[in-house]
Amino acid sequence: MAGSVLKERSTAPLDLWMPLPTGIEADRVEAADKIIEMGNASITKPTRAGFTTSGVLAAERRRLKTLVVAPTRNILTKTVRETVEKWGGVPCDIPGHGMCKYIQELTEDDPLLKELPIPIKDRCADCEEYETCPITEIERVEHFTTVTITYSKLESVMLSSSETAEFIKEQLADVDLIILDEAHLLSFPSLPQVDFGKIITIPEKYGSLRNVRNNTSSSLKKYGTLLLTFK
Repeated sequence: MAGSVLKERSTAPLDLWMPLPTGIEADRVEAADKIIEMGNASITKPTRAGFTTSGVLAAERRRLKTLVVAPTRNILTKTVRETVEKWGGVPCDIPGHGMCKYIQELTEDDPLLKELPIPIKDRCADCEEYETCPITEIERVEHFTTVTITYSKLESVMLSSSETAEFIKEQLADVDLIILDEAHLLSFPSLPQVDFGKIITIPEKYGSLRNVRNNTSSSLKKYGTLLLTFK
C-alpha cells in the first residue's frame, strides 16, 4: 500500500509508482485505482465518502486523460480542480456562456436574462479577454490531464453544431476515463419546481410580462391563496 512523503504539495505530477503525498487517504485512492482497473463500473456510496477526489487522484497517478462530469460547478471547482492543481496535474474547465465577462454585464442590467441561454455573438478568439477568460481555457490548455464540465453544458455541446462545440467534442474524443459524478441524477427526469415566496423583478420594458404577473397575482389573492410574491 502506498505511503506518504513529508511534504504538503507535490512538485511534479503524481505517478503510479510514487508514494502518495501527505494528507491523502491512501486506502481510498488505492480502492479507486482498483475500480478504474476493473473498467466500467457503477459506484454506490454514502455522501462525502471522498470517491470523486480519490478517483481523480488515482487517474492522475495512472497518467490518464480524464473527463469529470458533475451536476454543479461547485463540485468541479472546489473538489476536482483544486485536487488536480494541488498534486501537479493540469486541469481544464469547460464552463457555460454565463462565465463570459460581457454576458455577466448584460445580465446585471437585466436579471431575467440569467435564466436564458444567451449565445456569444462575437468570436472568442478576437476578444480582448481571450487569454484569461475561463470559457476559452479549453482552447488554450493543450495538454490537460483532467477536464471538467457540467451535465447541462455537456448536453448543450452535444446538441450544438457550432465550431466551438465541434472543437470541444474533438478535445473530449480521446479521453481515457470518464467519471460521472452524482450519476443517479441521470435516472430521474427534471421535476417541476415552484419557489414559494420568491420575489421576481420584471423590468418595465417587458409590459406584457408585467401584465401577466399582475393578473396572476390578482387572481391568486382573490381566491385567498398566493403562491408567489412578485414586485
